[in-house]
Amino acid sequence: MFPSGGFKLSVEKSTSGLYAKDIRRAWNGLWTEVCVMAVIQAEHLAREYVMGTNVIRAVDDISFTIQEGTYTMILGASGAGKSTVLNLLGGMDSPTSGRVTVNGREISGFNKRQLTEYRRESICFVFQFYNLMPTLTVLELALIQI
Repeated sequence: MFPSGGFKLSVEKSTSGLYAKDIRRAWNGLWTEVCVMAVIQAEHLAREYVMGTNVIRAVDDISFTIQEGTYTMILGASGAGKSTVLNLLGGMDSPTSGRVTVNGREISGFNKRQLTEYRRESICFVFQFYNLMPTLTVLELALIQI
């Protein structure tokens, strides 16, 4: 028996070597699933980049589902495609093939305007390299109009 407040992990390995860990939190000692509705679905997702005569497959035919009320981590070695997957889910990039569905809306088919609205209203990114201006305070940085 797991203690109250513990975590339960289920691990899936995709063909590209990425691991999606689905974490469900224990509540009062009982394992519960908050909801079975899929919030995010990736189906046969692929992303290729052309560099000269070379084609680089950053993401190669991965599929996964993330359910509402769960925490999910994407783990993998450097260059495995983790950032590419996050960019595809966040509408920052479009897949070469496959589908991304978020809250029942297939974002992989969105045009530029729809993607802009999706990013503005439904998603938040905290970038690894956020390039803050070191001479400003946190408050000054927050007050800058972009």
